[in-house]
Amino acid sequence: MCGRFIVSYTYDELLGFLQSNYDISGFDLDYSENYNISPGQPILSVIKTTTEYKVGYIDWGFIPPFAKDKKSSFKMSNARSETIKEKNSFKESFKKRRSLILASGYYEWERKEIKQPYVIKKTSNDLFAFAAIWTVNKLVNEKPVYTTAMLTKESDDLLSDIHNRMPVILSYEDSLVWLNDNSTDEQLNEIVSRSSHNGFHKFKVSNFVNKSSNNGLQCIEPIWWSVLIIFYRNKYIYK
Repeated sequence: MCGRFIVSYTYDELLGFLQSNYDISGFDLDYSENYNISPGQPILSVIKTTTEYKVGYIDWGFIPPFAKDKKSSFKMSNARSETIKEKNSFKESFKKRRSLILASGYYEWERKEIKQPYVIKKTSNDLFAFAAIWTVNKLVNEKPVYTTAMLTKESDDLLSDIHNRMPVILSYEDSLVWLNDNSTDEQLNEIVSRSSHNGFHKFKVSNFVNKSSNNGLQCIEPIWWSVLIIFYRNKYIYK
């Protein structure tokens, strides 16, 4: 499962990533770094038309085309890869509307008496992509509503001690196959199967991130660093 994630790149860094990987030379978006993205927010996504790749914002929380209200959206921020081809809500998008969600990292919570948040990100700090699907609904609003869901699978060794589900993370090569309308079910299944946390690490952060309205670098500070900051402030600043 993935319920919060991070896009911490500057505009220029993001543009460089899109140019080199998807030949997207520019985008007219009101972009800013976000360290605590949660369902319901517009999220940076890449789709492929018949002629080119495009980047834009799609609301996180899937509203099927046949839905007449938005009640399902927060419950459908994730789509299980094991059943996506059978679910009426998802199967058409899996066939025709696959997308990427861009991220610098994401959060997961260890389920104990006190929930402990972790950051999971690349050791290189590089931007990466989650596998996703998108759709458009014309029934819940006067204007079409575009929404997306992130695919999940069983956790691998890096995350299994915290949570039993993880997002489907794509390599650059697999992201191109994922966006290709001509990719077969067998190819897509292979992508999901080999998705892993190879090249990733995790570390504890403070519960500052637990509140979805909190944002900024404090969300991703390792917990030992957060403790040192609190100690320093208490001892030398607020004494």
